[in-house]
Amino acid sequence: MISIVIPTLNEEDNIRRLIPEILRVFSGSDIEIVVVDGNSTDGTQDTVSSFSKKHNFIRLVVQAGKGFANAVAEGIEAAEGDIIVTMDAENHMPSEIPKLIDALVGNGCDAVIGSRFVKGADVDLEQKRLLSSKIANKLAKVGLKLKVKDCSSGFRAYRARPVKQAAKNLRTKYFSVQVEIVERLTKAGCCLCEIPVHYIRRDSGDSKFRFKSAVKDATTLVRIAGDNEIESLRRTTRKLKSAVSGRPRRLRQAIKKIRGR
Repeated sequence: MISIVIPTLNEEDNIRRLIPEILRVFSGSDIEIVVVDGNSTDGTQDTVSSFSKKHNFIRLVVQAGKGFANAVAEGIEAAEGDIIVTMDAENHMPSEIPKLIDALVGNGCDAVIGSRFVKGADVDLEQKRLLSSKIANKLAKVGLKLKVKDCSSGFRAYRARPVKQAAKNLRTKYFSVQVEIVERLTKAGCCLCEIPVHYIRRDSGDSKFRFKSAVKDATTLVRIAGDNEIESLRRTTRKLKSAVSGRPRRLRQAIKKIRGR
């Protein structure tokens, strides 16, 4: 089964449009739709509840923690499918979900990222916003040594087991959760790949991006990068100690062999 996880916060118009689009792509027998709502003050929850009365595979999860990262983590935890797809309510196209799944299964990957920054992607975004996203991605890649071009895309397909592990006890609080999950999957030795997707401009509702939150998350990512460097140095030190401590023993063994001859 495929679980489609959608974090929301005051996205009534977008979720009212999005769910029927998903239903046109999939039949109810092979999916579940998990909407994780961060206590919206509009009619988002009522809209999802209305859909769930008609379709028992649509679930509303009222977010327990605060912040976008918790919404993503709680959705991943609640998902029951073997494959978990995450997407935004406003920017991603349900018609492209099968492409993500085909790439996941066909390429034997653990995660497939719907990328805005690979050849073939079509991004409807202001140049200023697009440039800032590219710069942020490059900084994240360099700092965390990631090979993914679009670390911050939220349109993804995962195999359930590795992403459920990666989404536990996250350190970021906001939109950089996408970067942290990529970092954790990479560190765990998972196979990640990217495919080009469309990224459509928000048509309804307000953006949830806040500069202050972005700075907090960026600081957390710097700490994660620093912790990774420290751990790398510790591993190198342990290897050196092991190599040095092992030399006398190997030397004695070699002398014994020579004497035995």
